[in-house]
Amino acid sequence: MKQFFLLLFIAGGGALFFGCASPQTEHAKTGNGLSWTVEELTEKAKEASSSAQHATEASEIKNFAQRGREFAEKCIERAPEEAACYYYRATHVGLYYKAHIFGYQDGVKQMISDCERAISIDPSYDYAGCHRLLGQLYTNLPKTTARSNGIIRDLSKAEQHLREALRIAPEYPENHLALSENLLAQGNVAASLDALVRAKKLAPQWKLDTSFRLWEMTAHELEKKIAQVTQ
Repeated sequence: MKQFFLLLFIAGGGALFFGCASPQTEHAKTGNGLSWTVEELTEKAKEASSSAQHATEASEIKNFAQRGREFAEKCIERAPEEAACYYYRATHVGLYYKAHIFGYQDGVKQMISDCERAISIDPSYDYAGCHRLLGQLYTNLPKTTARSNGIIRDLSKAEQHLREALRIAPEYPENHLALSENLLAQGNVAASLDALVRAKKLAPQWKLDTSFRLWEMTAHELEKKIAQVTQ
């Protein structure tokens, strides 16, 4: 499960959202429903996502994820037809269970529900972000689960989502990286390498993206795995 959540690379941006106010102040403003606009709530959720992805301590990740989810849920209350609100709630649920594995199946179901809702509203949001997220999710889930109704790895379904992400946003490197990982998991090494090469060719155009360093790490790990298989 650790690998699954580490590979949920969801693009975010901006500075730490605690920069202008204490966590208690941000929490109070969100909890009391004061006058955040939908755009502000979305940006706060996005900033929290970026902060959580770059945090190193489980407690930090969990804290950022909880804050970000609060912003996303307030966004849903204000604008139930905004894809971004559901996308960032799915994002923060995933990040939360990165730091708190217990009960992750409930989180998986919430992520799927939110992403399906976001896709129904705007499948292109964040470079097909929810198709990409679902593709990564179904690629990296465990093969089995103790729950009779649990959700497990489904490489075929994952590939369908990732192919759709590439159809919508072929210029986005992370979509190619996610497909490369999926194809490698299916044993299609040549196609996995092709997708990785495409991602690396596109990446220099995205150096300002806050996920750029994570992409570099992912590409490096994929290169090592492909090399091991082809030796």
